[in-house]
Amino acid sequence: MRRSIGRIVLGVFGIAGVAGLLAAPEAVAVCVGDCGSDGVTLRDVQRSVNIFLGALDLSACPEADGLVPDGTVSEGEALAAAQSYVVGPERCQQIAARPTPTATPGVEGLGLREFTIWSPPVPASIGSKTVRTGFFTTGLAGGNAAGNFTVGPLKLRAGAPDANGVASLTLAETAIFGYAIPPAQNQVLCWRLEPAEGGFIACNGGRPVDTILTEQGGATPPPADFRTEQGNPGPAGSALLWVRRQITDTQPPGTDCTTVDFDQAAGPPVLTAFTTGTASVTKGSKQLTMSGEPFDCSQWTVSDGPGMLVNTFTGFDTRAGGDVANVLRLADRQP
Repeated sequence: MRRSIGRIVLGVFGIAGVAGLLAAPEAVAVCVGDCGSDGVTLRDVQRSVNIFLGALDLSACPEADGLVPDGTVSEGEALAAAQSYVVGPERCQQIAARPTPTATPGVEGLGLREFTIWSPPVPASIGSKTVRTGFFTTGLAGGNAAGNFTVGPLKLRAGAPDANGVASLTLAETAIFGYAIPPAQNQVLCWRLEPAEGGFIACNGGRPVDTILTEQGGATPPPADFRTEQGNPGPAGSALLWVRRQITDTQPPGTDCTTVDFDQAAGPPVLTAFTTGTASVTKGSKQLTMSGEPFDCSQWTVSDGPGMLVNTFTGFDTRAGGDVANVLRLADRQP
C-alpha cells in the first residue's frame, strides 16, 4: 500500500508543478475523474486520490470510479484521473459505459413494484434479532416484538435511471398496514404512509443510503435530529424512500387498520425515510441499529423480489423502563 500511495501522491504533486504550463482543459469528453463534468481539475484529482485512500466517500466524485464501475476507486482509476488532467479531454481515458437497467415495456421508467409485506411466524420469531420482517425494540433487548403483519402492500414507483443508474423512487399511493404487539395479547399497532418526494434507487450502487435518528431522553424531548444519505456508498439496488408517516397507539384486538382515523389517533404525519441500508436510532441512552437489503433493478417488477426496508422511530414507555429505540423492518419475501 505504501508503494501505491506513493505513486499517486508523487503523480499529483508532479502535475501541480507544471500546472501553469498547461492550458485549461475543455469539457468535450467525460473523463475518468471529471467530478463536475467541466473537465478534470487538480481538485478533481485530489478527490479521486482521497477516495482511493478512504478519506472521502465515492459520492464526492462518482466519476472517479470510471474504469471498472464497481463502487470503489482503485489505484489505476486514481492514476487515470491524474492522467486525464495532464492530457486533456481529447486524449483522456473516458468513463466506461455503465449498465443501465431496461425499463419495463410499456411503462415509464422501471415501473410499479407491489411490495407485499411478509409476516414472520409467531411466536417463533418473538425475540429474534434476525427475522426479516419485525418490530425491533430496545424494550425487548433489540429483538422482534411483533407478529401477524398485514400485507399492505407498499406500491413503489421507480422512474427511469439516469446515466449513473439512479432512478426516482416514491410511494405510488397511500399504504396502510399493521401488526400485533405483543402477539399474545393481539393489540394492534397501525401505520399509514403517504407519498413524499426525494427518494431514489441507485441501480448501480455508489450512493450512501444509511439513516441516523437521534433524540434526547424523556417523555417530552425537543425535536429529534434525523439524517439521511449517511455512511459509505451502498451496493447496487440501494434505495431511500421518503414518506409521511403516522403511527397509532395500540388499538383493540382485531382492529382493521384501514378503518382507523389516523389524524385523530396518531396526530400530524412525520416526514421520514425508509432505507435498504443501515438505520440507527438513539433515544437517550438506548441505541439500536438494523440493516435492510438492496433491491435488484433487473427484477424490479417481479413479485416477492429481493429487498428489505427499515425505518427508525422512538418512544417512551414506563413499562419498558422509559426511553425506547425502535426499528421497523419490512421484507418483500421470505428467504
